[in-house]
Amino acid sequence: MIDIPHDIWLHIAQFIPLLVLRNMFSLNRTFFDIVMDLRYQQVSFAYLNTRMIRTLVRLKDPAVAKRVRVLHIHPYFVKQVLEKETTLPTWRSKSIRRKFEDIACRFRDLKLFGKTDEFRLIRSFQTSDGVVEVMLDVLSGLQNITDYHIMWYGLPTIHQSPTPFLVTAFQPNLRKLSMEVSLENLEKLVSVTGVLDNLEELDIFFRVDGSDSPVDHTAIMTNYLAPFINHLHPTLQYFAIQSWEPLDFSPLFRALQFFPVLKRFSIAIPNSSPHLGDPSGLRDLLTRQSETLRHLTLRCTQFSGAGLIADENPVHEWMQKVLCDVTIAGLQTLEVGLGLFPIETAIMCLQRFAKTLLSLVLTGRYLTYEQISTAVSTFAHCHADAGLKTLRLGPLTLSPQLVDLLAEKLPGLGRLELLIREVVPQEGDLPVYYIAPNPDHNQDEDQIELYFTEMEKRFYPYWMLRHIALSRSSFPYSLQYQLQHMQLFAECVPTIQCLT
Repeated sequence: MIDIPHDIWLHIAQFIPLLVLRNMFSLNRTFFDIVMDLRYQQVSFAYLNTRMIRTLVRLKDPAVAKRVRVLHIHPYFVKQVLEKETTLPTWRSKSIRRKFEDIACRFRDLKLFGKTDEFRLIRSFQTSDGVVEVMLDVLSGLQNITDYHIMWYGLPTIHQSPTPFLVTAFQPNLRKLSMEVSLENLEKLVSVTGVLDNLEELDIFFRVDGSDSPVDHTAIMTNYLAPFINHLHPTLQYFAIQSWEPLDFSPLFRALQFFPVLKRFSIAIPNSSPHLGDPSGLRDLLTRQSETLRHLTLRCTQFSGAGLIADENPVHEWMQKVLCDVTIAGLQTLEVGLGLFPIETAIMCLQRFAKTLLSLVLTGRYLTYEQISTAVSTFAHCHADAGLKTLRLGPLTLSPQLVDLLAEKLPGLGRLELLIREVVPQEGDLPVYYIAPNPDHNQDEDQIELYFTEMEKRFYPYWMLRHIALSRSSFPYSLQYQLQHMQLFAECVPTIQCLT
């Protein structure tokens, strides 16, 4: 066989579909390493089953463990073992028949797995202490983890906490930590984690576990969580926070110190009062980071509380108090998820930050022509060489007048992404639909042809648009006449270089 350099094999592998590549591990050492990296790059542990046992056995091999980069853990398997401990009778109290059944099950497991290591792990997972011991052993060997995702909530109080093996995976290579945990569990988790010297991204989704005794959430935030986050101040570049329930997080926001390299901040606001508590808390945080923030993501959630329909504009009033006197001098990207976020609040944010924005995303709710006009008009003061460069909108109704509006108000725009629900030949026309066997083509074709006829009259020589992406807002269906849309824009805008 010809001795081909390793780099060339790597280049060849880039053109092979993953499903085919996974079966080529025996071709040579290069392909073996590629396939093994793909197979074990990301692992997850949630439910105690055959697959989890086999994965744990493989990860005891250092040659396999070194390949893991992304780890997901939801310690539900601890609950499974605890339930088994409390429901199954002890060996002495079992009948002779039950003892023989247990012996038969063990022989069945041995026959099923066929390996001594797997059989030993099965026996270790008979008790919660054994679970903790095995997980400690395996996770301590994962030295190259860069992304770690923890889900720990809704599990009963247990005498042997999963905290030891959860924090074992905190390694020097860790760059991203995502936690969906209850505040009660978070207290146990962050109090023993120490310092993560190289962490760059922190994403926390807070929950509150039910408890018979009152829990001082403020004390957990200020005494445990804030010090943990503050330890990350030299390296933290991205911070995301959301809460399952409306809760006062202002003590946490006030307790956080200045993060010199924090560039991206994402926050999800509960739609029900008190939202995230005293708005001055979040205002203080944004003011403190006003010189470093470049990317801000805003959205609303409604996982619990007074229901999906809250009081009239409660978030708008709360955000008004948050943003009063807030100036983020270097903000370049604003992303607003409009699913529950009021459009008037998004416009208010635009009016405050438009002077420096280079990128804007407004998605998650149908946008009318008037709403889009109000949004893009906030950039009217910007020179074509400055101002907005990237815009993502939708879902919306595409009309020639809407394209005229975008070209007029945003002449310096370089990239445009539109999520299109339908097209009409004139703004204000109602889209006409008919029932078609193919769901990809359900708008009246005559109306679409009129749209193309009107658009063919357009030409935008001064629009600096380089890249346009058009897609249908209803996944997974594609945009009707998508290829024709691309060809149309290529003729209308002479500067376009890329269409997707």
